[in-house]
Amino acid sequence: MQFTSRFMWLQANAASVLLASVIPLVLAIGIAADTMDAADVETLLQRAADASVKGGESANLSDDASIKVLVKTNLSELGALDDLKAISKIEYGDTKDGRFFVRIQGVVDTRFMILVGISRMNVMAYSEMRKVGN
Repeated sequence: MQFTSRFMWLQANAASVLLASVIPLVLAIGIAADTMDAADVETLLQRAADASVKGGESANLSDDASIKVLVKTNLSELGALDDLKAISKIEYGDTKDGRFFVRIQGVVDTRFMILVGISRMNVMAYSEMRKVGN
């Protein structure tokens, strides 16, 4: 009888240790999945920034509306608008050394990190190109 009760006690301890180790493992896998999703979106943002800086510079775009339309069109063609919660900022302009740049900042919702209090992640891409004729 004593052997049976000791065996049940060991089983209960093993179950609680297993449960205590599985929860952090699941959280770690979820955080890794959210980070990979954000990295994928950041890659799409980078591709859109590269295309926008090339298109904006070659078309000699300088007004705010046309640059933002170009960026959003590139993001849409790449499918990044589906993954982004919002585009928080689009910046463009000329650097001091004569380069044209585009910076895109966006927000991505998390699926697993929300369990530890992180509901959104910021992603950013930056691209610049020497102006033609410089």
